[in-house]
Amino acid sequence: MVSIRECQWYRQNWADRQKDIETFLNQHFPSRSEKKQTQTQLLQHVQEGTFFGVLKVDIDTPHLREKFSKMTPIFKNAEIGRSEVAEHM
Repeated sequence: MVSIRECQWYRQNWADRQKDIETFLNQHFPSRSEKKQTQTQLLQHVQEGTFFGVLKVDIDTPHLREKFSKMTPIFKNAEIGRSEVAEHM
């Protein structure tokens, strides 16, 4: 067993790992190199599954406004055990 600190491991392995990571990301998410995209382009990449990153969105459900006008939905936080999660997750 070899014991090294995380910073040492990064110095030793970072260059190789960085190339592997860049190659993987470029193959699976080709749109990530595009700095500015239109709304249409973003939606297309999300629908195709080629979008890489985070989007901040506003969700509007006009058809539910009347239903929830007096009381908004309540969200419940719950702990989920490992037995309740599928094997592939």
